This record gives sequence, structure tokens and C-alpha cells, in this order.
Amino acid sequence: MIKEEKYFNDGLDAYNNKDYEKAKDFFSKLIDKSSNSVDNAKLSEIYYMRGICHAQEYSIDEALADFNEAEKLGFDKSKIYCGRGIAYTDNGENDKAISNFDKAI
Repeated sequence: MIKEEKYFNDGLDAYNNKDYEKAKDFFSKLIDKSSNSVDNAKLSEIYYMRGICHAQEYSIDEALADFNEAEKLGFDKSKIYCGRGIAYTDNGENDKAISNFDKAI
């Protein structure tokens, strides 16, 4: 579990340094190697963070897929709706963005 925590923290550091590609690599490694060894709460957070990185790079379909997976695993719905709202806004889908922001509220 210590290795997983280090990867997660390294992913957060990369995200905070706006190195979204590197952050996605850390989060993807965690998903690929640890999906059976971490609990759903942590796994949902990893998917959410990878989704945020995708959204920052305007990879909207990938972001939405990760947000959906995070939601299935029980991540905070208000954060999911905010993330989706931002992704939809960046994609010019304002009606979907507003709907998700309303749900977040």
C-alpha cells in the first residue's frame, strides 16, 4: 500500500505543477496495477483525478469516462457534477454544463 500512496502523491504533485501528462501516468499506473488492492473510495478518487487531468488537456471524452467510473465507485457526486460541468463547458456543450452544475448545487 505504501507504493500506491507514493504514486498517488506523485500524481498529485505533478497535477499541482500542471504536468497533466505525468499526473495521468501515475494515476493510470495506479488504476492498472492496484485496482484490486485499493478500496473503492480511493480508486474512485484516482479516476476522478485522472478525469480532471484529461479535462485540463481538453480530452473531454476521456474525462467524462473517468468521471463516470469515479461515480460508479461512489466518489462525491457534487465534485463529479462540477468536473463534468467544466468538461462540457470546455467542449461548448453549455446546456449539459448547466445541468451538471445545477446538480452539483
